[in-house]
Amino acid sequence: MYLPRQLISHLYLQLLRSHHPLSPPVLILVALEPDALCACRILTALLKRDYIPHKIQPVAGYGDLSRAGEELVRPMQTTNGGSGGVVICLGVGGLVDLSEILALSNPDEEVEDMGGVEVWVFDARRPWNLGNIFGGQAGIGQEVDGVDANARRRGRGVDKGCITTSYTSKNGGIVVYDDGDIEEELRNEREAYYALLEMPEVDDDDDASDDGSEDELQTGSKKRKSWSGREDDEDSEGDEPPHQRRRSNSGSSITSSPTRRKKGDINSSNSSRSATPTNDSLSPPEAKQPSARSLKKKLLNLKRRHDSVLQAYYTSGTSYSEPISSLVYSLASELGRDDNDLLWLAIVGVSSLELSGRTMTGVGISNTSESGGSAGWGGQRGEHIRQILRDEVHRLNPPDPLEQNRDIRGEINGVIPTTARSPTDTSIRLSPEPRFLLVRHWSLYESMLHSPYLAPRLHVWTENGRKRLHKLLAKMGISLTQCHQYYTHMDMELKRGLRGRLLKYAPMYGLDGLVPAEGTSGASAREGWGFVRCWGWKACLSATDVGVIVGAMLEVGPHETSSAWDPHRLPPARNPSDNENGLAGESDLASLLPRFWSAYDALSLTSESPTILLESLPLAQHLHRAILRTGTSLLSKHQIRHLRAFRIAVVKDGPDVKLFTNPGALTKLALWVAEAIRVQEKERGDSVKIGRKRAAGTPLVLAGLDEDRDLYVVVGTGGGGGVVDFAAMSKRQEERKKKKEIKDKKQKERAERRSKKAAERAEREEGTGAEDEESEDSESSSESESEDEEDPRGKKHLLRNRFGIAFQEVVQETNARVRIDSFEHCVVEVQKDDLGGFLEALSFRSVPREYPVLPRESTLASLPAEYPTDAQDQITQILSTEPINRLVVLDDDPTGTQTCHDISVLAVWDIPTLTAEFQTTKPGFFILTNSRALPPKEAEKLIHEICTNVAQAAKATNQKVDIVLRGDSTLRGHFPLEPDVAQQVFGPADALVLAPFFFQGGRFTIDDVHYVAEGENLVPAGATQFAKDATFGYKSSNLRDYVFEKAVGRFTEDQVCSVTIDEIRTGGPQAVCEKLLAAPKGGVVIVNAAAESDMHVFVAGLLLAESQGKHFLYRTGAAFVSTRLGVRSKAPISAAELHLPSPRQTGGLIMAGSYVPKTTAQLKVLTDRRGSTGQLAIIEMKVDELIASPDTALQAVQRVVEETESYLRSGKDTLVMTSRKLVTGGDELSSLKIGTAVAEALVSVLRRIEVQPRFIIAKGGITSSDAATKGLNVKRATIVGQAAPGVPLWRCDEETSRHRGVPFVVFPGNVGGEGTLCELVEGWS
Repeated sequence: MYLPRQLISHLYLQLLRSHHPLSPPVLILVALEPDALCACRILTALLKRDYIPHKIQPVAGYGDLSRAGEELVRPMQTTNGGSGGVVICLGVGGLVDLSEILALSNPDEEVEDMGGVEVWVFDARRPWNLGNIFGGQAGIGQEVDGVDANARRRGRGVDKGCITTSYTSKNGGIVVYDDGDIEEELRNEREAYYALLEMPEVDDDDDASDDGSEDELQTGSKKRKSWSGREDDEDSEGDEPPHQRRRSNSGSSITSSPTRRKKGDINSSNSSRSATPTNDSLSPPEAKQPSARSLKKKLLNLKRRHDSVLQAYYTSGTSYSEPISSLVYSLASELGRDDNDLLWLAIVGVSSLELSGRTMTGVGISNTSESGGSAGWGGQRGEHIRQILRDEVHRLNPPDPLEQNRDIRGEINGVIPTTARSPTDTSIRLSPEPRFLLVRHWSLYESMLHSPYLAPRLHVWTENGRKRLHKLLAKMGISLTQCHQYYTHMDMELKRGLRGRLLKYAPMYGLDGLVPAEGTSGASAREGWGFVRCWGWKACLSATDVGVIVGAMLEVGPHETSSAWDPHRLPPARNPSDNENGLAGESDLASLLPRFWSAYDALSLTSESPTILLESLPLAQHLHRAILRTGTSLLSKHQIRHLRAFRIAVVKDGPDVKLFTNPGALTKLALWVAEAIRVQEKERGDSVKIGRKRAAGTPLVLAGLDEDRDLYVVVGTGGGGGVVDFAAMSKRQEERKKKKEIKDKKQKERAERRSKKAAERAEREEGTGAEDEESEDSESSSESESEDEEDPRGKKHLLRNRFGIAFQEVVQETNARVRIDSFEHCVVEVQKDDLGGFLEALSFRSVPREYPVLPRESTLASLPAEYPTDAQDQITQILSTEPINRLVVLDDDPTGTQTCHDISVLAVWDIPTLTAEFQTTKPGFFILTNSRALPPKEAEKLIHEICTNVAQAAKATNQKVDIVLRGDSTLRGHFPLEPDVAQQVFGPADALVLAPFFFQGGRFTIDDVHYVAEGENLVPAGATQFAKDATFGYKSSNLRDYVFEKAVGRFTEDQVCSVTIDEIRTGGPQAVCEKLLAAPKGGVVIVNAAAESDMHVFVAGLLLAESQGKHFLYRTGAAFVSTRLGVRSKAPISAAELHLPSPRQTGGLIMAGSYVPKTTAQLKVLTDRRGSTGQLAIIEMKVDELIASPDTALQAVQRVVEETESYLRSGKDTLVMTSRKLVTGGDELSSLKIGTAVAEALVSVLRRIEVQPRFIIAKGGITSSDAATKGLNVKRATIVGQAAPGVPLWRCDEETSRHRGVPFVVFPGNVGGEGTLCELVEGWS
């Protein structure tokens, strides 16, 4: 359940009313972090004022949380002899299933019984566990007495997880305090969660089965899978919705989809859960009910769609929302208990979030605002929270009339306060804090030197960087003598003018955000200002100072632990035999508890707080000196390596190595180093781009050696790029409102159509009703999916830290001994001996960079203007005057000829045939290898044979050749196997050119990211269905990452370069030539292109480089081939130009074997338009029959041949297609064998047909290749041109070929719109 923000005090007031002297104490579980500590202090202050007993239990990780559940929470349950009570989680548990990890419920029970324990959850981490916020209510199970679970929830004051004013705390449950995210952001997830909860379970594996038995509909099972892939011992059929991975080895899991408690049969006659979507109007009683098969198909579609919504939420990565100290302060304010002490704690908690790198994109550096101050955290939302805190400061700290003039003068001048106004002054003030570190308690020089903002920008780890710092101080008129004094002892005039001097001179050194900019008046003048509090003459500390000190106390620990903590607070030690994977099974409480209580005492509301803070000041200074020393060592010694999509560094020696065994301290070091790297990348102009925007920086993995425990602590920072489009986010509400209005209108229209169709169905023949309803539901489903895709949510604009997900996946794939126990999922512990293998696996599989879907028109319009000169003229001139090598294109399927005309295609490669082709005057030719249809070993053998023969024929004719390995423009194929084999035969090339651009197919490469056009959008290739190919699947959209993913360990980052669109369009062929001449030897050159002219310019520059002796090998799409051959595009060939017989004598033959969704959609349009009118005969070959046995396949083929010949003779166009259910094997090889068997069956049909068709269209790469070579016995054909854009047309006049002279269309599976195939057939009929 979740408590909306407007009811934030509801549960506390109920606790206050129900409390009595015998009530059990409130148990508070607190994370070891400053924000949680501040929230704990605020909450305990409220409880003390209301005389509510409570006890605090520090929790350092999931192991501690699980142990607290067993030892502290379980005894509280009424079912275990307790009296119930309240457990409050501060900064813990938001990401996991708390009912499981706190042992609140038994999964074997039909109805969840929390034993009267109510858990309140305050957590800033995201993603939420959806089971906590939409479930978590005690006493709710299956339907009872005809009343469904939802109705009973509403009866208890809970509406789809949302607590209402009628809710009472008596049965227990899990309540998440909503900071606004759930109400605003998770509407789709909420609907999907409850839709899945109410939906009968159905087996995903049998979705296309002909068996329509209703017994296939069943409720969910209880099978649970751990994040390591191991299954529990519970009996199950494995058909429940998937679970999110376990977050720790202790056994806590996040449920991504809801499940039911008990298995049972669905009685459709009396169940309140309707298996069909609810219609807005009732169907006539006599209308036929949908068939079980139709019902099952619709349920599967709905289930998959809802599952995908939840999975997309869970896999978006980790992030942070509003600090929990701010949320708990809101509770205090709602109760009327707010005061300066509680406000100060909230301010410290909010300030601490940025210090520890917790941003809206996870743990990592953020795109800090250059307006100064601490405005970098949280973007607009973070600044909104800080502005509310500023307003609270003004409200609770009104100016003293006697001191008002002095206060105003000080604020106008922007003087940084260092002392109180009077001995009794404990007020909070606003201050224009510079981004220095502990400036009031250090010298100005040390404060600047150790500043995480200033140090990376001045490069203080180098000698020149230190000199730049000295020059900045000199320009400001501050001598080294003055700046080395404690800031409080500096000359007063220098301190008064410090802000003005920084505003004047800091921008000269790129430090625009060093201090808050000067405002005009009012609140805007305080934007970016920090907070300061004084305790009389005793101390004056900023909120950032307190955050730094408290953080150091938690991360480094007090100097003397013997008297700083109470040993009775220490829980019993855990049995060493409980250790898992050779790692400690729980946090080291012996060292962490003293740190917690010291930090807790430092935040007390008494006058002792500043004393403790000042005593711990050297601890903070020591930590940040160590960060500077270690960071300087890593950078100056070049110990940071670049592995694919992230950088890696290891801290294993030096004086401070033990300091960085704490994850918090290691994270701060990682943030310091990552910021330095980001600044370097920005200065070099080579930072990562997301679309057209620069990312915050390359993610960083930092490992710190803990010799005592013989392991490495590993942290991954960076936020996955961290691009924040706040402009788009600010429009979210308005766009959602408009979209809801459109959706409501569509639903109303749909309801009217359904009502009308329901009446019509009653009059139709039996059996038509189910299909109509399915069609209508499909329309509804597709519209809903479209709306979901267009939802302008943060996930499209925020690229979060996904290291937690990547770490878990690596653990699943390797035998590395890894412990994932921290609440920060980007922090893990790896056994010392296993670090190498762990990092290797992480680098090989990468943390795939995620890229947003881009609007096609505006994205292409935002690129620089195309090169003004037509480079094709230059290409033609070079090809006719320079001794350029002949081009031999090894095409892994026939679709690569789609941009050419008047060029030969060879289906055989014997030396005499190759020799004859070399003796022609054409600039090149194709060899159809069809290697994409072969397993790797067979493909390797084939390519080696072809290359060997080509080399011999070229030598015999005294020719020099360039080899192009034409591959799929959506990146599928044998890469890098084929280039490797070619270089074995022809010798190593200077570089491999990777150019998958194909304009006609909508394939664009922008900023090294390969996009596939889908409608009006550009979708990153790694997010398309092509990337999920059973044989050649991949994850990376960025071509650099793609190279590393496929060519594991082959290339370093420096060996991969790219020719950018900017270089092509502004520098022209000469700039391209220079880039190619400087390309790393043996490396990879990525070609960016978004227009045909880009490829023309690139090839012109390439030919210039080749004329200077460079030799390249090519892995490209079709666009490169035609441009390199000097072939200019021409319009598609019409039926009239083909001189087809008129009147027609036979029908045309269309053969389809491709399974890509685009082919299926094109076939649907074709069959709907022409099949329904009788103009097209449709024959389906069932794949199950083709792979069942040779005899079954032979019978199926013979049947199809007879039917096809009959239709062709009658003059009717005939479609022979495989059944649309994709059948795959258990691995890539078996899937490929199934595809080959299907292709062979289609070929066998074509080979046996004796009637000469009017034309032949082969749909799909493997299908068309086998149809040409095996079905038609083509050995040499001529590419006539294109039948449609991107669709090649061949003609073979050889006497040995079957059906010679018949137009043969090679129609790629992934080319064209949904109507392209139908339009082609209509035009040629």
